[in-house]
Amino acid sequence: MGNIQEARSDIESSIILAMSVKAKGRTHKDAKMRKMRGGAGSVEESPMDAFVPGERHPTSFYAFDAAEANQRLYSLSYDDLVVNPYEVIRGGLEIGMILEDGGFKWNGFYPMKKPHGLVAITNKSFEWFGCHFRHMKPCGSDVYVKRPMAVSRDGTVCMLGLPGNWRGYNAKTDQQECSEQLFMSVSVFEDAVRKSAYLATVHEHVQMKFPVGDRAYKDFFALRDGYRDTPTGRRNPIIHWCAEHLRDRGERGVSVVRTHKRGADEFVCGPMRLTIEENEGYEAWVA
Repeated sequence: MGNIQEARSDIESSIILAMSVKAKGRTHKDAKMRKMRGGAGSVEESPMDAFVPGERHPTSFYAFDAAEANQRLYSLSYDDLVVNPYEVIRGGLEIGMILEDGGFKWNGFYPMKKPHGLVAITNKSFEWFGCHFRHMKPCGSDVYVKRPMAVSRDGTVCMLGLPGNWRGYNAKTDQQECSEQLFMSVSVFEDAVRKSAYLATVHEHVQMKFPVGDRAYKDFFALRDGYRDTPTGRRNPIIHWCAEHLRDRGERGVSVVRTHKRGADEFVCGPMRLTIEENEGYEAWVA
């Protein structure tokens, strides 16, 4: 995406799809639990989502870099992360992305109470989280899946122990899938809050936040509509750093103007209202 006008279609599509998702139930079952009734064996389907209370929809999600998406690297590996996944999701985390086919995928991670009947197989200190996933397809169908996760304080995903005799459930596979889902989402978050970028937020009923690198953001937002409230009726300059320089004050002499920020941090693009802020980096989420 070269600029905000080119990205506008995907941004608006993401917002619209995020606002329109509706729960239509699961399309498959994760596992089956065998119960004994009167000495005879019977199979009762019991999906993993039964352990996660409530239902979640997109509210405020991070997205990929809008200007340099093809140049950014994201990872499924814990070893590639700088931040601690536990520190990132302990207050909740949402990630969303628009797909090439026009669909929309969303992941949300939220703290939850200990689910009845589940145990985390670990000797580490950990907390319980609900992992929610939605896939809104171009045809309008919505696939919604949720599953419990136990995440240790060091940010790794614990293996789960289930009650009874479950058929079709593999604890190692579940741990691996949850880990990859979590680490990819945290990788997107880590990239979004990096110090060498500005974070743009689209303010609608559902918020979308995406980073733009500090070397690209001026060009990316050059075609913004902006608020034309300067004395000359021109668009306000976008927020930027002014280098230290000398200012001639006439009879009062010359003064030194220190490095400082100036420019607008809020503007519009079509029907969208955006704010932009300089990232402080991800040190707050490093263990």
